[in-house]
Amino acid sequence: MFNAAKKASKDRHQQAMDWEASQTLSLQRSESRAWKITGVATGFAILSLAGLVMMLPFYKVVPMTFLVDQATGAAQLIDASNATPMTTAQMDKHWLEEYVNSRERYNWMLLQYDHDKTLALSDSDVAKAYRALYEGANAMDKQLGNYTERRIKIISTTLPPGNHGTAVVRFERNTRERGQDVEIGAQYVATMSYTYQKPSVLTLEKDVVANPMGFKVTGYVVDKENKGTSPLAGSSATMAAHNPQVNESVASPAITTHSEVNAQ
Repeated sequence: MFNAAKKASKDRHQQAMDWEASQTLSLQRSESRAWKITGVATGFAILSLAGLVMMLPFYKVVPMTFLVDQATGAAQLIDASNATPMTTAQMDKHWLEEYVNSRERYNWMLLQYDHDKTLALSDSDVAKAYRALYEGANAMDKQLGNYTERRIKIISTTLPPGNHGTAVVRFERNTRERGQDVEIGAQYVATMSYTYQKPSVLTLEKDVVANPMGFKVTGYVVDKENKGTSPLAGSSATMAAHNPQVNESVASPAITTHSEVNAQ
């Protein structure tokens, strides 16, 4: 009987040892699988990082540009970085007239808008000459102040045949100063050269939206076509003082701050 009990105790001890060995083996196998999975995941991560590094030279920012039909309001997504600009006569005339309106108009509440738009549609040389009109003691905004308004009416836009990239825009200008007409029906001729430039990948989205076709004025000269009419005595001298650069660049108003005129 004693031997039977001793044998039963030995069997239980052996079973316990076998169970412990089985658990240890199972844990070792589980740990081995975990390390294998970790190694595979690490390998995929390294391969993904290497692929990303290899693709970096091909990365570029593509602006989302929409072309809106002004007649119907329909919007069409276009690729501004690769699309060939539209250079039809109608499109050319649209941008030419937009430029003349923005550059020649003078309205105190729209000065900053017209200034920014004119610069956006000008190439570097034309933009530099345009900024010079508003520098120094004789800056245009200091002369005209917040009491002068110029209204522009486009008369005609001509694209000379066989001379692509040039245009002649005739417009009429009416000026009011302190509520009185000082210039009525004065006609001017703007001779312009222009081109279309593909936006670079670094172009800001707001600039592409403002000028999706990449229209740029490369040359701009204004000549007075006639004297117009002046209802006020001495207005000719007044308008001459307000137009110091006609026939050279163009007397076109724009301003970056309103504080200078208010200070006067």
